[in-house]
Parts: sequence; C-alpha cells; structure tokens
Amino acid sequence: METRTLAIERRKRFGGLLGVGEKLSVVQGWRAVRSVVAQEVAGEDYIPIPYLLDASAYKIGHIFVRYVREVGCLGMIRTPFFKILGPIGNFVNVSESNASWNEKSLPAIKSTADHVHFKVRVHQGNGKSSEEIIFKGEDFWYLEMPEGMITKNNLRIDRSSHQDLASVASFGLIRNVLVARAFEIEINSKRSSRLLRVANEPHTLLFKYEICNMNVDGRVINSRTPGRSSRRLTWQSLQSRDDAERLPLTELHLTD
Repeated sequence: METRTLAIERRKRFGGLLGVGEKLSVVQGWRAVRSVVAQEVAGEDYIPIPYLLDASAYKIGHIFVRYVREVGCLGMIRTPFFKILGPIGNFVNVSESNASWNEKSLPAIKSTADHVHFKVRVHQGNGKSSEEIIFKGEDFWYLEMPEGMITKNNLRIDRSSHQDLASVASFGLIRNVLVARAFEIEINSKRSSRLLRVANEPHTLLFKYEICNMNVDGRVINSRTPGRSSRRLTWQSLQSRDDAERLPLTELHLTD
C-alpha cells in the first residue's frame, strides 16, 4: 500500500521562542504551528481550527455567528468573537427552505487520494533555550459541499431556534474542510517533551466558510467569501483553560 508524506520545516527567525512555556502548552503549540500547516498543506484560503481540541466542532455544514462580548467591570471593552453553533440542519426553517438543506447530514464531495500524510516541523532557538513543535496529520483528505448547495433564496433560518440567531444579520457556514484520520502534536524543549495524539475518528484541522446575509425573516439574501480581516477575529473556545490542554476532545453541546 503506497503512502505519501508531505514534509515541511520552518525555523522561526524573529520574536523569541515559540511560547509553549515550561508546561509545553498544547494551545500555544498549535498556535505556533497552525498557520504553517494551513499555508503549506492547503493554501491561504484555508483557516486552521482555532483550538486543536475543539476539532469535533468544525465539521462541514456547521454554522457560527459573530457576537460581541463586553468585558471589564463596567463593560467598557467590547470584543468581537466568532461562536460555533452546530449543524445547520438544527436551525433551518424546513417549510421555507429547499429540500436539500433539510437533511441532518449534508452531502459532501471527497477529494485527495487515500493514505496521504503531512508532517510540519517548526523550531526556534538553539542550545538550552531551543523549542520544537512537530505536527502530523495522517491519512488526510478534503471534503466540500457540492456547488449546487446554494444558500441564496434557497435557505431560511429559524431565528427562534437559537438565541444567538435572533438578531444577527448574518452567519458563517463551513463549506470546505481538511480532515485527518489521526493527528498528533509533539512539543519538545531542551528539558522535556510532550506528545498528544488523537486517532479515534476523522477530525477537521482546516476549513473554509462563506458568510450568509439574512433578512429579518431569516432568509438568506446573498453570500460572500470573507475578507482577511474577518479571518483574524477571535473564536470562542468550547473548553475551560485547563481542559484545553488535555484529552478528550471537547464535545459541542447543542443548546442555547
């Protein structure tokens, strides 16, 4: 059985070490390597999942909304976030939408041959202060929605199905994903090492989405590809700070 592995190596030249700290943080490790994974494996159009252990939440056909959270004792600072809600089928107005959007499991087209792997190594420093992160994706492939799955004038969202859909003007829809049957992140410093591996089922590592604009009734009136500034927004983690550093993967609870 033939296998192919895409190998990428990058040395961080500026800005100090990779930031994993003495505890060899998985969150920081993924943050340091994820942009290299996206750009070198799939291209600039793909976005890495924001938190590695939230991989179960970023499936094809899942939707998310942009919201603003007020922080500070007087709520003086307003910070925009993206919040993942779940499968679009949970929020569709069935009687007012095209039948293709009423299925709980949406159709997806698979591309890329089987048994293709990638390995990305990012390192920084030398001697006693060196750090290294190795990320592997095993048996990865792409999934995409068929071109015929058009949102404009074919889809109406039930705004009452979730409180975060009640007043927003738009939502994001994940249409393309890169999934891997197994992935692992290895974090090495001069003093210690840490390895986290997930191989129970395929999980999303990278994705693309479209922004769907709605009218007051929830009908999608147009859609667009997001600009780069939109992609830099912070995403809400599904985990507590401690849970973000250890298995199991976080489950997406489909509640308001």
